[in-house]
Amino acid sequence: MLDIKRDVVPPIAFALRYFGDTLPTQLIQKLRNRPQTQDTLFELLCLGFFAERNKVVYEPKLADGKVPDLLVELDGGPPLYVECKSHRFVEAPYWEAFMAVSSQLCEAFTAQPITKAGEEERLRLELNLKARPSSKEIEAVRKAIPMLALEQVRVEHPLSPKVSVMAVPRSQALRSGFSLTSGRQMIGTEPTRITQEDNYVLAYSWPGLDRKRRKLQRALLRDARLQLRNIPIGSFGMICIQTVSAKRFLPDLHELIDQDQFSRIPLVWLNPSLVPGTESKIVFRDGAGDLMDKLVPA
Repeated sequence: MLDIKRDVVPPIAFALRYFGDTLPTQLIQKLRNRPQTQDTLFELLCLGFFAERNKVVYEPKLADGKVPDLLVELDGGPPLYVECKSHRFVEAPYWEAFMAVSSQLCEAFTAQPITKAGEEERLRLELNLKARPSSKEIEAVRKAIPMLALEQVRVEHPLSPKVSVMAVPRSQALRSGFSLTSGRQMIGTEPTRITQEDNYVLAYSWPGLDRKRRKLQRALLRDARLQLRNIPIGSFGMICIQTVSAKRFLPDLHELIDQDQFSRIPLVWLNPSLVPGTESKIVFRDGAGDLMDKLVPA
């Protein structure tokens, strides 16, 4: 689900600034084509960022027929071809698997005595999943919930071999090291803050899902690198990736960026943003400092 204010308005505004009042027909078709919508919006977001300081060509064509997303013509620097990749995690099988399980488990706690008792003390019931539980195991958890007492879950309490629960204060930060969470909370008619910490029940993903997330992120990086493989001699490439769990993906980027396969693609911009305090970070190879200075002058 796209957030109109955050995900749609800025890219469209950038596109109108670049193309003028009439957008190209092909671009409109890409935006309307649902499988391409998020990727295209991300391309336009990056277009806007780069066009703030540089001349940018949208969808330049290479000699081999490939079409990178952007060509940034740096002032006094080499041509920089940019490929943008958006990690559509809500469409990924690992996300669907987690939501299928977590939604059932969280729903099972709705209107239960243990949940009402936790609400009175402003507690959050946290579900820890060691692995994906079977349908039979989820049903066993569902039957065990009505018999739970609050005193039992003040420490981690097993509900099944793969599912445990513990009550923690809602003021307590979420556990680190988990790429996915899902929960439930009650929303009243008055304006209220909505955060994961305020859920009355929250499920953490099991370890195997994080490996699948990492595999997909590395595949996006590989696809972008291959798209830029035949850029002209004397030019360089840059990859922009929009993804989840950015901090957990950073070690992979630092490991890969100095390998030979990235010798001509020395820059990776993770979750591009010009807003301070976001998870936006540019990772670059040793020796690419001059290129960075031309791209992002002090």
